[in-house]
Amino acid sequence: MFSLNCARVAPESRQPPHHFAPPPSPLNPRLDPLLLLSRQGYTIKFKWECCWDSEKKHNPRVKQYFEGNPFKAPPFIKERQGLYGGRTETFVKYHRCDVEAGEKIKYYDFQSLYPSVLLNKQFITQHPRVYAGNDLKCPPLDHVEGYIFCRILPPLQLHVPVLPWRSPSKRLLFVLCRSCGVSKQSDCSHSIEERELVGVWPVPEVRLAVSKGYSILEIFEVWNYENRTTFDPATGKGGIFASFMCHWGRKKIQYSGWPSFCTYQELKNEYIKGWKEQVGIVIDPEAVQLNPSLTQWGKGIINVGWGKLCQLPQQTSISMVKGYKELLDFVMNDTIEVLSLIALSDTVIQMTWKTVDDCVESLPINSVITGAYTTMHARLELYKVLYHLQERAFYCDTDSCVFLSKPGLPDPPLGLYFGQLTDEFESYGAGSYCYEWVSAGAKQYAMKVACGGDVSKTKVIIKLRGISLNYSCSNVVTFERFKAMVMDGEDPTKVNIPAQIARVKGWNIVSRPSSKIWQPTQQKTLRRRR
Repeated sequence: MFSLNCARVAPESRQPPHHFAPPPSPLNPRLDPLLLLSRQGYTIKFKWECCWDSEKKHNPRVKQYFEGNPFKAPPFIKERQGLYGGRTETFVKYHRCDVEAGEKIKYYDFQSLYPSVLLNKQFITQHPRVYAGNDLKCPPLDHVEGYIFCRILPPLQLHVPVLPWRSPSKRLLFVLCRSCGVSKQSDCSHSIEERELVGVWPVPEVRLAVSKGYSILEIFEVWNYENRTTFDPATGKGGIFASFMCHWGRKKIQYSGWPSFCTYQELKNEYIKGWKEQVGIVIDPEAVQLNPSLTQWGKGIINVGWGKLCQLPQQTSISMVKGYKELLDFVMNDTIEVLSLIALSDTVIQMTWKTVDDCVESLPINSVITGAYTTMHARLELYKVLYHLQERAFYCDTDSCVFLSKPGLPDPPLGLYFGQLTDEFESYGAGSYCYEWVSAGAKQYAMKVACGGDVSKTKVIIKLRGISLNYSCSNVVTFERFKAMVMDGEDPTKVNIPAQIARVKGWNIVSRPSSKIWQPTQQKTLRRRR
């Protein structure tokens, strides 16, 4: 043990006592580390810190020991390491349906996926028990809820990988090989050490991964929350977000109006009964009235409110400095990092700064693991659909899935309520479907939709991340060019934007010409091929 206040180095204002004695422990005697160590048979010796530093430099035995046994900080969980976003990836780049054989491409979307998991899924509360390494006291994984920090080996063959993994470039990938994910290759010949994933994940996601063939190689730390809660629709009790979701979900449902099939009172009663029995939300039939504006208002509240739990506490701030002393206070403050200084006038400087990592305090509203459980439950709901479809899955994006429908093979079931799938092509008429599909990567796809099931009434839908599609680029961004870029490897295309809103220095917003390069991106899913 080492003590401060050595007489040789302490300033005169805080001279140590003449006799040497270890400082009294402020801890409960049962938790006193010195007492615990002595009871286990260890011999405890006290030295001044400066003496110990000198021994490490000049004592050959001590120096040799520490050179041969360097200190390694044990890995531990950081809450945000287990927070991952939604699953967005392409499985099939191009397909044209054999319409005569009954093939159709369908586009299903979960109705209010995040609100449904917030309302109906199990969440954890209070504080966890922490188990380090392979602690024998840690319960089996089937009885754990919380975080697990581990090394895990994906299986050699699995069409739809389970676990998300954040690459060194911070991209969210779903891979069966870490090295392939970094090098963006699909033919894998890497060793176990090169394939394994290391990360923090919510335990339910790891349990599913193990059931699909993943193998846990080493556990670094486990957080087990023994207090859990789930909403019961029958009693209306339980759950963290139940009252919030029931209130605002009711608003959203009522302002959405009656579904098209509710043509008489019995069907309306059945519809309201379904919300009560399946979801636990009581609908007032007198309040059901179509109001698109209020529908979007309610939808926004129930979909984004939970994000405050994960809000980053470290935000960039801007201050207007009006004096030399104030400027010096900022610059000499060790708890902040000054990012930029802009002189706005002879007397005012605009300073951009942020709090340094070690001094960031959590916000009172933060519960990062609750947010991690929210996105995890959503990914698992989508995974059920992808695993059911297997090779028929073409594309997915957080709460939606594009897939190939074939005669004799069941499609995922549709429904009316939160967390159930709906057909996105219904807005183009009953029986509408896609018969040609092309995708260049995440959030880049194009499809030809037969409106009302009639191929002669085709509507082309194109989605490109970061590019607003309008008349100005309609001659450049076309389905055929999209297809040629993906299938034939045509060069990237420059898309001119006549007027784009941009922020410039001096607190100004301008509209100016701009351009973006449109090119296919690498798939986010990489599988091991033998």
